[in-house]
Amino acid sequence: MGLLLLAVRAATSLSEERIRGSLDVLMSTPMSTASILAGKWWGSFRLVPYLIVFPVLIGAAWCFQSGMWGSLILFVMLFLGYGAAVTSVGLVVSIWVVRQSRVLALVVGLYVAACIFWIVVGATMFPRAGNAVALVGIGSPLGGPVFSTLALMGEQFRGPASLKDEIFPWLFGWNVFYWLLAMILFKVSCRTFDDRLGRVPDFSLVDPSEKGLRVLLPRFRRASIENSPPPRGASEPV
Repeated sequence: MGLLLLAVRAATSLSEERIRGSLDVLMSTPMSTASILAGKWWGSFRLVPYLIVFPVLIGAAWCFQSGMWGSLILFVMLFLGYGAAVTSVGLVVSIWVVRQSRVLALVVGLYVAACIFWIVVGATMFPRAGNAVALVGIGSPLGGPVFSTLALMGEQFRGPASLKDEIFPWLFGWNVFYWLLAMILFKVSCRTFDDRLGRVPDFSLVDPSEKGLRVLLPRFRRASIENSPPPRGASEPV
């Protein structure tokens, strides 16, 4: 539930400002697009550590018996990865969708689908593989904390098979997946923000070899020459 509320907060961070008109003021500042979006992203993601307190305490209590401290560290990183990906998804949706009601519906739908999808995949594709449902289900923000906690129990967990020996590489793989997803979506947000919201791009951050900049720079240079005041002593045209 905490990650769901985080997704809603991230999605409305831009849409609410767009409705109030304060986003236009923000876009008129000399701040770069990446700085604006990084501030919006961090404003939502900074709440994730508060959501992880109780899962970490429960996992640490079991690690005193199982000794799986390495898996606990990966579990903490994975929970932060959930939050990073959810925040980036909310940011992208708020940029691409104008109406706030559609933004909320789309973000909630995507989050619910992510919670259910990986559990269904594990149960459908590996119905007789023992721990496959749990290991694939770690990719679900809903089932991941549950299955990871069962794995941290070590020998105390009596399931189809012990998760203790298999959990570490799966936690590592899901960490890579979610952190890469978060970074890619944030990059997409930075690339599409100016076009979707009509902001003049920050030319200091654009590669001069790009075709669009090679076309625009001569125009800006010509316009600046035409609008510049005449030098002192020059006769004005009659």
